[in-house]
Amino acid sequence: MTKGNGKFNRFPVYHAVYSITMNDSPVPVDNDAVSEMPLVLLTRPARQAEKSDARLREAGFRVLLQPMIEIRPPEDWGPVDSAIERLTQSKDTAFDWLIFAGQNGVAFFFDRLFDRLCDRLFDRPFDQLHPLRPGLFRPEHRNDHSFLHRIRIAVVGKGTENALVETISRKADVYSEKGDSEEILDVILRRSVAGKRFLILRANRGRDLYRQPLLDAGAGEVLELPVYRSVDVERADPAVWEHLTKGRIDFTTVSSSAIAASLVRMFGSALRNTALVSISPITSRTLNDSGYPPAFEAEAASMDAMIKTMIAARDKNILLQK
Repeated sequence: MTKGNGKFNRFPVYHAVYSITMNDSPVPVDNDAVSEMPLVLLTRPARQAEKSDARLREAGFRVLLQPMIEIRPPEDWGPVDSAIERLTQSKDTAFDWLIFAGQNGVAFFFDRLFDRLCDRLFDRPFDQLHPLRPGLFRPEHRNDHSFLHRIRIAVVGKGTENALVETISRKADVYSEKGDSEEILDVILRRSVAGKRFLILRANRGRDLYRQPLLDAGAGEVLELPVYRSVDVERADPAVWEHLTKGRIDFTTVSSSAIAASLVRMFGSALRNTALVSISPITSRTLNDSGYPPAFEAEAASMDAMIKTMIAARDKNILLQK
């Protein structure tokens, strides 16, 4: 756990369950212990927040939900479908490497891949086959899906690695636990990349980090495709504004650079009233460059590691003094 600059004070530790959701008004409570539990602003996209919310409440935090970005499919699936066709149809034109910059990329890409394979393999509609998805990529189907076993996969972050295992029952060949894209690039460049074909799957506003270094090292092709869109949420919930401006939020999660930028745009100087918890060095860099350094940085690039960081800060009685 990395602690940033700022004044810190001691904080009592309580273990109980209490939650404020985005759609609910704050509920007055009579239990002083409950009302003193640390309050966390969870900023993940709504579709990803449920498990984190439950985990935080189980650990004895109150939770306020304010998604800062929405995750949507790309406006045009055409380029992704063409890449999937290459992967599944021809060894001669297929890619040698897949690189996933985040767990959303894993989810959207394999959802689309599964959709495209359904008719070809089973001649049945997608909605009937969806329950079979986890087994579709397991070893017993190795002959049908040899492209997934001959291709090397690199992922950024422990959360992305976990998503890959859950989705296709396979670990990545290369991954950075800290969520450092530069580390992934360095590891790949130490291997032979001459003539290799790379498919990089990311958000619509991801960084163009890999293309030129890989081409300079002799890669035969580097294709970067957005497999999902990250769109800023335009308005904050009034309850969030009130809690943040009055210094009631103890921790605010920052689980991507896109979320960091959206937080700064929406809340600005009010962020100085809360301890920002960053998921990775890249996200910390975005916060630092914006003038809002994180109070804490998770030891690994996953939501579980961020929660452990907040638990450790709470249990050591370290909170930002407002």
